[in-house]
Amino acid sequence: MSENKWDVLDAPPSPLYVGQKERDFVKQVNDELLEKIIGQQILYYPISLEHTNYHSLYGESIKKTFLHLQLQTME
Repeated sequence: MSENKWDVLDAPPSPLYVGQKERDFVKQVNDELLEKIIGQQILYYPISLEHTNYHSLYGESIKKTFLHLQLQTME
């Protein structure tokens, strides 16, 4: 048998254009987004699948019925 001319690398090669500075920048932007924007409280109104009249073909409804849940404050 001949020797395999293709060697398998232990780890994939590093990206050509992304260095430590770029990774640090992306991490900083992600941290700021999480802290200032995504970290904001949101209200979620679940739709009642039982009481909403959906179109049989499109699966969409013009007028939706929401479930009435007791809201809890997050502190």
